[in-house]
Amino acid sequence: MTAVTEYTKHTRALTLTKKFACTRKNTCHLIRFKKSNTVIVCNNMMRALKVTIATGVTLAWIVGLIMNEDFMQWFVKGMKVMFYIITPSELALDGSDAKPAYMDMYGLPMFFVFILFEWVAMQFVDVLSNSKNKSSGYRLNDFIMSVMLGTFQAMFLMLLALVGLEIEIGMYTQVYQHFRLWTVDSKEHVIFSYVALLLGKDFCYYCAHRFFHEYHLAWLGHSNHHSGEDYNLATALRQGALQPVFGWPFYLPLALMGFHPNAFAAHAQLNTLFMFWIHTDLIGRMPFGLEYIINTPSAHRMHHRPPGNCNYAGALIIWDRIFCTYTPEIVRKDHYGNGNQPNTFDPIKLNAHHLGQLSRVGGAKRSSSWLYKIFARRVHKKRTFRLGALVDPIPPVAKDVRFEGPKRAKWDGAKPMSVFATAWFLLFGLSSLVFAVLLLVQGAHMHRMDAACGALVSCLLFSALGKIADQESAPTSIAMVVSLFMAIAQFAIVTKKPFGEMGLIDLPETQQKGAIWGSVALLMALGAKSSPVFTSKSKGA
Repeated sequence: MTAVTEYTKHTRALTLTKKFACTRKNTCHLIRFKKSNTVIVCNNMMRALKVTIATGVTLAWIVGLIMNEDFMQWFVKGMKVMFYIITPSELALDGSDAKPAYMDMYGLPMFFVFILFEWVAMQFVDVLSNSKNKSSGYRLNDFIMSVMLGTFQAMFLMLLALVGLEIEIGMYTQVYQHFRLWTVDSKEHVIFSYVALLLGKDFCYYCAHRFFHEYHLAWLGHSNHHSGEDYNLATALRQGALQPVFGWPFYLPLALMGFHPNAFAAHAQLNTLFMFWIHTDLIGRMPFGLEYIINTPSAHRMHHRPPGNCNYAGALIIWDRIFCTYTPEIVRKDHYGNGNQPNTFDPIKLNAHHLGQLSRVGGAKRSSSWLYKIFARRVHKKRTFRLGALVDPIPPVAKDVRFEGPKRAKWDGAKPMSVFATAWFLLFGLSSLVFAVLLLVQGAHMHRMDAACGALVSCLLFSALGKIADQESAPTSIAMVVSLFMAIAQFAIVTKKPFGEMGLIDLPETQQKGAIWGSVALLMALGAKSSPVFTSKSKGA
């Protein structure tokens, strides 16, 4: 009797255990199902909100164009400027004309107009397209830091200009005034001047751009542009602070041939602005054979895909084709950035990152020869020329694997930013950019020391905000404090102008220049200290 009772109890307990396990399993499935449904609902609500915003922006833009004739004229002219659709007579400039201002009047605002257009288009494509191959889109930290990297370069060049060192146009003007072999009258030879400068500037850019990639020292100034792991229009704004230092000699042949600096500057600005629109993942292959002639998003995506040592063209892809550096996009994928990707958003670190690689050039045998490192090549590609390559067929895109996601994890900070850190980063990031733009606009009319202090403080502020985006524990709290003080200083300099309007200190010109050179040296020293050369040594110690 006892044995039967025990057996019955055991059987009931086992049955209850199984029922409980089964119930628990079903409950877990139900919870996961509910969570999954919640995520889907949230995602759908977010997509609906984005599309609503995108629709509102589109309608507001259309209404603005219809209602305001001046705005319509500016927008139409801006579109022409961005795509190099300017008449030869308008570009026939000489000393009697004002310096061209295509970049300031149209380029800078059109950058953000295009970025807005791209974001709106992404929202509609995301909803209307059935394809899983979506563009990588925008990330808040990456977008703001891309804009800051471009502004950082402008601030660094402002510091150099304040001591009389205007890089590209300044050197060009000096050679034109003192060493030109002929004088090309752009107003008398309008078509010749237009064609020669369009082709000449673009070919010189191809040579300079290829030089940036093929030599380690020049790559130090250009690698920053390739640090963006999202391929969108904001990536075009990532510019290296030192890049202009290495690029200006390539344009001097045009000065020697006698093309006026104003005419050259106009074509230089238009050439740069044309390259903005090709930084998008929304556009596939271009129709009507344009892939054979101009630089396109498809061609330039291959340039930004690691290792990226191809398709160096500015406006015209013909140079890559005849010099055999052209590589077509056969497979579309989400894979952008540097081969040795720097995991940081800090502009100072990004601008100095390649110093680590430069220190390792040549291996142990030549580690002490910095002369060798400076002139060492990083791309050993045979230089060839084949005119027949212009008509070589471009193979079609074979497949699109963007639905698989990024080919490597993108740097998004050491950990996700908290709500407080995100709000701080957004508030100080946007406000610092606004005051930096005001500084750039007013810089030519400010006291030299006000402009210099504003540029230095802005660069340090951008660096602190980059550290906040990196979210590397200890430096984050320090970076918040630094960003607060730098933001206050930036605001005070731009609005109060302590040296100019308040007459804080009246320094002799030589001391002013010395202080500005000190600011340049400070930024370069901070970059060198943050590079892998010194950080690895300190860790090893």
